[in-house]
Amino acid sequence: MAEKKDLEIDVEETEEAPKKKGGSKMTLIIIIVAVLLIVGGSIGATLYFLSSSEDTIESESESEEEEVEEVELQKEAIYQKISPAFVVNFQGSGKTRYLQVHVTVMGRDPDAMAALEVHMPLIKNNLTLMFSSQNFDELKTPEGKEKMRQQSTEAIQAIMQKELKRPGIETVLFTNFVMQ
Repeated sequence: MAEKKDLEIDVEETEEAPKKKGGSKMTLIIIIVAVLLIVGGSIGATLYFLSSSEDTIESESESEEEEVEEVELQKEAIYQKISPAFVVNFQGSGKTRYLQVHVTVMGRDPDAMAALEVHMPLIKNNLTLMFSSQNFDELKTPEGKEKMRQQSTEAIQAIMQKELKRPGIETVLFTNFVMQ
C-alpha cells in the first residue's frame, strides 16, 4: 500500500506538472504576441510621423524656394544721386523764397540707370522748372513735399518713357530739403 501511495503521489505530481507548463507556455506566447504588437505599432507610428514630417519639410522648402524666386525676380535697388543739389527761388507770401533739394533716383534696371545719366541735362532742366513753379505755402506741409516728390518721379519717368520706352525708375527721393 505504501507503494500505491507513492505511485499516486508520483502520478499526481506528473499530472500537475504538465498543467503548469501548459499554462506558462500560453502566458509566454501571449506576452510575446503583446510585445510584438507593441514593437510593430511603435515602428508603424514612427514611420507614419516621419513621412508626415518629411511632407511638411518638403512643403516648407518649396515655400522657401518660391520666396527665393520672388527675390530673384525683384532686382536689387540702384540709387543714383543727381548732383549738384537743386537750388531754386520762387515767390511766396510776397517775398522771394529759396529751395534747396538734394535728389536721389531709385531704380532696379542697370541699363535704365545708365540711360538716366545720358539724359541728365533734360532731367535737370525739367526738375528745375518744376521746383521753381511750386507754391511756398504748399511746400511747408508734408503733403506738399510728398506731392512734389511724386511729380518729380512722374517727370523723370516721362522722360525715360519717351527715350527708353519704359519708365526705367521706381521713385525719386529727397535726401535733403531746405526752404528759406
